[in-house]
Amino acid sequence: MALILQLDHELEEKLSAEARARGLSLDEYVRTLLEQRIKPEVHRELTLQEFENILDSLAEFSDRIPDLPPEALTREGIYQDHD
Repeated sequence: MALILQLDHELEEKLSAEARARGLSLDEYVRTLLEQRIKPEVHRELTLQEFENILDSLAEFSDRIPDLPPEALTREGIYQDHD
């Protein structure tokens, strides 16, 4: 089935740039976007490297998180605004 879309110049440029970045033609890229939108998300197992990359991105700036003082983890510290 052929489908003709009328896109404004700005949207066409953005889609074309995204397609080039992925090594696809504009037609292939738009088809991929539509397929992803319609198909249910399929979960797959991550490789060890993908899993480690996700963990690394989560921990990226964790060294800047201040340490909690020990009293923050006591019952009184947690419920300080309750009687």
